Amino acid sequence: MKISEIKSDYYEATSKLSDVVRQLNFAGVAIYWLIRVGKETGGINYSPSLRWPLALFVTSLAFDLFQYFYKSLILGASNTFYYCKYKSAEKEIHWSGKRNWLTNFFFWGKVIFVVTAYLLLLKLIWQQLFYDPVVT
Repeated sequence: MKISEIKSDYYEATSKLSDVVRQLNFAGVAIYWLIRVGKETGGINYSPSLRWPLALFVTSLAFDLFQYFYKSLILGASNTFYYCKYKSAEKEIHWSGKRNWLTNFFFWGKVIFVVTAYLLLLKLIWQQLFYDPVVT
């Protein structure tokens, strides 16, 4: 397998993961909203503890925005700079991976936030549905 194939597969996987994370964030906010305002929530009562998952979902969405904002900004600026410098779109240049560290930080941050949010949400739901207090 060529390094270029690994890179291509990586880009495809992270693109799909970004889409899934975004959908999970919106679904998580919807779950919070349903529990918060719903009359029939399947035995799940609103708890202030649900604010943590909500905050993590919103933070993950913000990281999603920051990831694509930064990536667009750095690629657009680099394209303009190198085109003005060489007057050719076909010129080979050295592209340092150091320019991409912030994109990766936001990418993995949003993934970690959404996973953590769902773990907290599932824990809270599990406790409410299956917790059987001992009667004394």
